[in-house]
Amino acid sequence: MVSHEMPARFIELKRQIIAAATEERLMASWTDLLQEMAKRTSEIVQHGPDHIPQVNFNDLDNLTPEQLDVIRQKGCVVIRGVVDSVEAVQWKADLDEFIKNNPHAPGSPEGDKQFFDLYWTPSQVKARAHPNVLKVNAWLNNNLYRCKSGKTIEGVDLSVPLTYADRFRIRHPGRQWDIHPPHIDGPTIERWEDGNLRRYYGDVLSGNWRQHDPYELEHRVDAQGSLYGRREQVCSHFSFGSILFTTVRLLGDCIKNLPRMVGLERDCADTGDLKSIPGRSDLKCLYHTPSVLPSYGPTGPPCHPRSK
Repeated sequence: MVSHEMPARFIELKRQIIAAATEERLMASWTDLLQEMAKRTSEIVQHGPDHIPQVNFNDLDNLTPEQLDVIRQKGCVVIRGVVDSVEAVQWKADLDEFIKNNPHAPGSPEGDKQFFDLYWTPSQVKARAHPNVLKVNAWLNNNLYRCKSGKTIEGVDLSVPLTYADRFRIRHPGRQWDIHPPHIDGPTIERWEDGNLRRYYGDVLSGNWRQHDPYELEHRVDAQGSLYGRREQVCSHFSFGSILFTTVRLLGDCIKNLPRMVGLERDCADTGDLKSIPGRSDLKCLYHTPSVLPSYGPTGPPCHPRSK
């Protein structure tokens, strides 16, 4: 594991944050969090793909509060039937044709391209603008996110989803996919530096991680998620990361690999980065895990041994 030495100014910043909790409370919270992660991990292993809730697009408006709570707790959901299969298959065929006609299009791995650095092909534009895709995004925002204080946040309209243009992937059979290892998107040290992010994660940083609500909007929408100007770093808040699958095989791969514990993985990174003893000012207590490398999210067990 590689350690990254942080600037000395983070020593004082860390002191300020840890001052909100006692050493005993922070360490007890860390221990409790690890125990909960172990419990949830066992549940995922036991249930396999069934751990992820699956619903039909036509049933979205009829889900019960209990079903919504399950989706909120799991942090992910498979929604079937969003796009007609004939239309989706045609998008895939058009992408294949586009790649065939543009062999020099950037992508990886070299020599067997499957992940393409293309953002605005006709199929991608059609998919993002499809009315059912837009409805799903708005439904997720309106049914899962909230502001517990009841206040209206100026400039926030959960019924109008914004489009995030991303790349696409076409998997080839017979190859182990290792281009994107398990990782957590989003800022790292920026969660400490930005005042709104510190307020958003206040329960975690004060040793009360169970009180943290990952769907709370207050403070989060005004937070600065990119302070270092890294290329391709997103500076806005993602309510949900959506993946549209045009084939059942790819959807099956996703179901097997997507199970997550919403909030826990981020809480673990936050608390783990802070769990060294308050009062210690040596830089070693700042870089005990590479998850604090500015602008880069933790990448699986190598970066955070507690993530599985």
